[in-house]
Amino acid sequence: MDVPGLCAICGRPARPAATCMLCGSLVCPRDFLPEKGICKRCAGGGRRVPAMS
Repeated sequence: MDVPGLCAICGRPARPAATCMLCGSLVCPRDFLPEKGICKRCAGGGRRVPAMS
């Protein structure tokens, strides 16, 4: 489950936020590849943070 305002990959605040064109996840600049418009997870190099209960 994605938490609004937090990066779906690393869990840090996503400011400024970017949205992956492939999966629609909200991600921080560190986990976004602007030249491709996708997140690192979709590019094959990211890890997912476990969902918070």
